[in-house]
Amino acid sequence: RALFWASEKGYGRAVDTLLRAGVNPNIQNSDKETALLVASTNGHLGCVIALMACSQTDLNIRGRGGRTALSFACGGGYIDITMEFLHQQDCRVGEKDDSDATALFWAARGGHTQIVLLLAQESTIIVNHGDKNGRTTLSWAAGDGMEDVTRALLGLQGIDINLKDCSGKSPLLWAAGNGCTAVVRILLQDKRTDTASTDRDQRNSISWASAGGYTDTLRVLLKSGYPGADDRDIDGWSPLAWAVQNNSPDTVKTLLESKSINLEQGDHSGRTALSWAVQYGHPEVVKMLLAAGANPKSKSKTGTLVSIATEFG
Repeated sequence: RALFWASEKGYGRAVDTLLRAGVNPNIQNSDKETALLVASTNGHLGCVIALMACSQTDLNIRGRGGRTALSFACGGGYIDITMEFLHQQDCRVGEKDDSDATALFWAARGGHTQIVLLLAQESTIIVNHGDKNGRTTLSWAAGDGMEDVTRALLGLQGIDINLKDCSGKSPLLWAAGNGCTAVVRILLQDKRTDTASTDRDQRNSISWASAGGYTDTLRVLLKSGYPGADDRDIDGWSPLAWAVQNNSPDTVKTLLESKSINLEQGDHSGRTALSWAVQYGHPEVVKMLLAAGANPKSKSKTGTLVSIATEFG
C-alpha cells in the first residue's frame, strides 16, 4: 500500500526507498493497477523514473480496460512521461487494450497533438489500425472535434482518410454526425476526402448533420457542392425527414433553402416529411413545409394528414 500511496501522491524519493527495500513494483490492487500505472495516470514523472530504474518493473502490465501505463500517460497528455516510455526498449508501444485501442487512440482523443506525432514515428504503431468497432484514430479525432489532431493525422504518410468502421461510417460522417463543424471544414479541404461517402444504411454526411440538428455543419456541407441533400437512406428517409424527427426548424429551413428537396417523395412506407411532422406534433416545422409547397392532401398507408393528426393528437 505504501508504494501505491507514494506513487499516487508523487513522492519519487519514497518510491525509490521502497523499491530499494525490496517492495515488489508489479503488485496489482483490486483495480488491476500497479504503482507504475498509478504514477503514469497521475503524471508523476519522478515516480515513473524511479520505477523504471527498478529492473523488476514490468512496463507493459495491463490495468483498467486492459490499458498500459503508456496508454494512460498518453491519454493524460503527459509528454515527458511518454518520452520516458518511448526510450525504454521493453515498452510495447503498439499494445492494444480491451477495446483494441492503442496509446495513439488515447492521445488523439485527449487532443494531445505532440504525443500523437511522437507515437506515429514508432515502427510498431499502425496509423490506420481500427479498434473493435473498426474505428481508426482519425475517426475518433474527427468525431471528437479534435481539430489540431485531425490536421496532424492527415499529414501522416499512409493515412487512409476515408477508412470506414464496422457500421460503414467514415471520419467525415462521424464529424458531421457530432456537429464538429471545424473538423468537417478541414476534411472537406482535403482533396482525398470522399464527400459522397455513405454508411451501411446508405446515410451520407448531410443526413447525419441533419439528424443531429447541426445547422452550421449542414451549411458547410451544402456549400461544398455535394448534391446529397435529398438522398434517401436504406429506409427511404431523406435528410429532411431526419431533421423533422429532430424538430430542428433551422435545419429544416436550411435544407429547404438548398432548392434540391422533393417534398412529395415519401419513404418506403410512402410517408412524406410533412406526414412525419404532423405525427410528431411539430407545428413550426409543419408550417414551414406547407409554406414551401408541401401537399396538405398527401396520403400514405398510415392515412391522411388529418387522420394522422387525430390519431396522434
